[in-house]
Amino acid sequence: MEHQVIHLKTFEPMLGENGRDPLLHIYSSTVAPASKENQLRPAILICPGGAYLFCSKYEEEPVAFHYLAAGFSVFVLEYSVEPNRYPAQLREVAVALRWILENASRLQCDSLKIAIMGFSAGGQ
Repeated sequence: MEHQVIHLKTFEPMLGENGRDPLLHIYSSTVAPASKENQLRPAILICPGGAYLFCSKYEEEPVAFHYLAAGFSVFVLEYSVEPNRYPAQLREVAVALRWILENASRLQCDSLKIAIMGFSAGGQ
C-alpha cells in the first residue's frame, strides 16, 4: 500500500482561505485484490464529517482501508474547517476531483468509476 499527501493549495492557489491548506490523502495498492496487474480500478473520494469544526479521524483511514481492501483507489479530503465557511469546502472537493481525474491514468484509476462519499458535514 502506498500513501501520499497532496497539498491542494499548490495545485490551486485560490484555495486555503485563512491560511488553511486542504490536503488530499491518496491510498493505493499496486495490485487490487482479485484483479490483474495494470488493470484500472474504481476510485472513491471520502469527505469525513466533523460539523465543519474538524475532520473526523474515524471517517478517514478506517473507511479508506475498507475500500482499499475492496480494490478501490482511495482519496481522503482533509477539507477546510472553522473559521472557513461553506462553500469553501465545495471548492476544495471540486479541485480534489479535478486532480483525481487529471491523474487517473497515472494512478491506474478508471475515470468513469469515481464515487464521492461524505459523512455529516462532508456529505453536504
